[in-house]
Amino acid sequence: MSSQQQNPAPSAGAAKPSGAPPAPQSTIDPNEWPSGVEVEVNAKPSGLWTIAREFIAGPARIRFEAEGTWKYSPDSPCGPDGDMLSMISSSQTILKSAPVGSLIAKIGGSSAGQTDGTLYLIGSFAMIDIGADLKGPLYLTINDDPGGVTNNSGSLKVKVNWKPIAVPTPAPQH
Repeated sequence: MSSQQQNPAPSAGAAKPSGAPPAPQSTIDPNEWPSGVEVEVNAKPSGLWTIAREFIAGPARIRFEAEGTWKYSPDSPCGPDGDMLSMISSSQTILKSAPVGSLIAKIGGSSAGQTDGTLYLIGSFAMIDIGADLKGPLYLTINDDPGGVTNNSGSLKVKVNWKPIAVPTPAPQH
């Protein structure tokens, strides 16, 4: 989906599953966010990471919106924000500071590496600024024990938009 397409407004009679958070409503202004992609991120990726963009370079601002449900184990569904009540310790996951099952991103490194780039917690919505020194592929995946993704299922739809940002120049020294 291009960054110029937007989600249609939900119909008045549309029912939401009970307890489900409201689906994010895209408010992307194509003049403000000229570049973007929509990526399906499988909870059981063919490698460890799903590539969202082959190359991204700072300084840039990246905006993420994710929706859907996936499972980090056969009986453990969650959304992009993960499962705060998981019986799996987050110390066993790729990004130890993030909830099990949450959507995470990596800039740089390889599609097989766990920590060979810069990692970010994304969840259902995030906006990150990257500096001029950060560049490389942009990857997305589920925060899970890397050896445990074989029993995962489901996927999330993730909208990723980016734009260059100006870096403040230091005031001249007199």
